[in-house]
Amino acid sequence: KEEIWRQPLLNDSGLRDTPTLIANLMLPFGNMTAYFQLPEWVEDWNNIPEEKDDDPPDIKALKRFLAGDDDYRNHRIKVVPFIVNGPLAIRVIKPAPREVNVYGPRHPAKWLQVPKSIDSCTRKANAAILECNIDLFSNANVRKIINIVRPHLPGITIDVALIISAPKESEIEEPSACLGLWRIEKVDFESAAVFPELPLEDALERVTMLMSAMEGNSAVKVSA
Repeated sequence: KEEIWRQPLLNDSGLRDTPTLIANLMLPFGNMTAYFQLPEWVEDWNNIPEEKDDDPPDIKALKRFLAGDDDYRNHRIKVVPFIVNGPLAIRVIKPAPREVNVYGPRHPAKWLQVPKSIDSCTRKANAAILECNIDLFSNANVRKIINIVRPHLPGITIDVALIISAPKESEIEEPSACLGLWRIEKVDFESAAVFPELPLEDALERVTMLMSAMEGNSAVKVSA
């Protein structure tokens, strides 16, 4: 499921109270998401504050990342996973921590920018959202690997760092930053929460689009 930011459950829990980066892993059997608070100066995606000479390196990296296009972000967003605990077979083959690209030909990433807005009903300010949807189910090989790992997730603990890092082949030295850390600890998807149905407004919008498409197809058939 994409556009996690639309889920009423998350919005009611305060998702739009502060600028937020959402990392949304779209798996064959569900979604795994992580949320990271962004600075309050993130309001307008077309007007990210300019980089200053006295900005710390991590702030420079963040400003460049937020102001960059999808290609720039895809080549710089990475994770550093570390297996903390798990079954013996997992502990034996535990790889050393290293940077892993979030984006790749077999696991594409799609970026969605949601601007700051005012709720027309409550007049409440909704903070800006940057959502990264990582497709981990379309590619057959990736899907097969994930389905093999799934039964073992309840016994595995993994620490993950989300970082901004320059591509290895880059000849230009760029600042880097750690966007956040989180722990994936003994996840059991069988007992995970189920997303509620679409909000009424979104459901009506999709029905309207489908009906318009059907009418268009009907018109083509009649004219033929």
